[in-house]
Amino acid sequence: MSAPRRKQGGVVAIELAIVLDLAVLLLLAVLLMGGRMMWHYTVLQRAAFDAARYMATMPRPELGNPLLAPTLAARASQLVLDAVGEAALDTRPGAGQISVRCDDLPCGGALPQRIGVTVQIQLSDPLFNLLGAGSITLSGSSVQPYVN
Repeated sequence: MSAPRRKQGGVVAIELAIVLDLAVLLLLAVLLMGGRMMWHYTVLQRAAFDAARYMATMPRPELGNPLLAPTLAARASQLVLDAVGEAALDTRPGAGQISVRCDDLPCGGALPQRIGVTVQIQLSDPLFNLLGAGSITLSGSSVQPYVN
């Protein structure tokens, strides 16, 4: 004679509910992280555009002056920092992470044909740390023609 079977009705439904909750939670975390990365990237891209546009509209005597051009580049870098600060990003660009270049050279001297601004930040997240990825480098850049 065999032992009576115990009823296990609903066990599969409970296991599915537990696994599905964890899967949905992980999916939500990945989606939120992706949205957060896109927000940071969009702010960096816009800040780089604004700084490059600022430099591209400077008068010829100022941008061509080797003494004034570094000051203008510093103002463009400050525009980037202000935009990042206003957007309340988690990470601000540090020293050396904002580059203002005139024809791929430091600004000053000859008038450039184009002006480029590049901004980089390191974005870290607990989810990335959990997955072993550490931090991600996000970069925004813009190149504008010199219009004056």
